Amino acid sequence: MDKDIRDNLPTIIVIWLIGIATCAFGLVLVRNNAASLDVGAFSWAVFLIPCVVMILAPFAITLVAQSIGKQLYLSMLGISVVLGIIVMVITSGWMSDPDIAAKLMANSDPSITIIPILQAPITMLRDVAAFIVCPTIGCIAGAWVGSRLHPVVSTNKKKRKKRR
Repeated sequence: MDKDIRDNLPTIIVIWLIGIATCAFGLVLVRNNAASLDVGAFSWAVFLIPCVVMILAPFAITLVAQSIGKQLYLSMLGISVVLGIIVMVITSGWMSDPDIAAKLMANSDPSITIIPILQAPITMLRDVAAFIVCPTIGCIAGAWVGSRLHPVVSTNKKKRKKRR
């Protein structure tokens, strides 16, 4: 395991656990309030809640990190993509549930159809792209703000060879 990951591991674990709990709480609230939402609002909520967590968790981790680098970024990206795909599978199952679908359809236009995320390739592509972009934005912003607040060391500095 890389040194900057090992040094930040307790922080990474705590912040991601808080982020996962927050995301789960928000998604359960959306699912429980499906009777008051239409299909579009439900779809956007189950997309935006994980995206916000995927921005805030890497932001907080890189904000407090003393050393940042490629390995820290790749770990944030990997965690985000895996958690995002798990959320995508779960929420797609919710959209396939007849009870939730009936509640959503009651508030929606009669011409609207519910297409679970896993059956819509463009929506899946959008979600996976967001699961890559969101932690990238969070890492960059957290590293930038963190470097203004305390000394931060980059682990990716390479020595340049002098040309003759």
